[in-house]
Amino acid sequence: MRGTLVFLLAVFGCCCTVKCGIVSKCELWSLMSKEAEQAGMTENFVAKIVCHAELVSDFNTNAVKELVCETNPQEQTDPQQPSPQPHLQHSCEDSEEMGTLYGLFQLSSKLTCSDGTNPSPNICNIDCEDLLDNNIDDDFQCLLTFFRHLVKNAFGTADSKGLQKMFQFIMQEECRNVEYSEYFAECLRND
Repeated sequence: MRGTLVFLLAVFGCCCTVKCGIVSKCELWSLMSKEAEQAGMTENFVAKIVCHAELVSDFNTNAVKELVCETNPQEQTDPQQPSPQPHLQHSCEDSEEMGTLYGLFQLSSKLTCSDGTNPSPNICNIDCEDLLDNNIDDDFQCLLTFFRHLVKNAFGTADSKGLQKMFQFIMQEECRNVEYSEYFAECLRND
């Protein structure tokens, strides 16, 4: 990995640059582990988040995706063809709640950042384009801010429905049963 790991903040500080916009599972695990522990995240929760990043962005810090709006997700136009990226296919309501997804963790333009065109509470106080560079510190900090905001405001704000949709997206079915020791087995062997 080209770049440095510099602890800037007492609790959450990790400033790192990744080569070519792609970070490996083991690199992301290493970068997140200490900060996540200090933030009170369990090892299994970290595994679920890294699994999410793998599925939705393939560990690409430059990923930008629109959610696919399906009126009936049970119907496929061609049953011979599997749906591309089933974890990105949501109802039209979900698509409207979350907008465009940015960066390593695919954070929502209608909740976490501002894309300059869609209304957003911008809970991370960040421009969505800032989530597309090779510095993953702001991506991870925004993810932590999202979780803190969710815990504090999940049911008492105008954006509560969107917060819950985003949480469901991050804790998608494919990653719900991920176990830390199994998911990071190759990383733990090399540690």
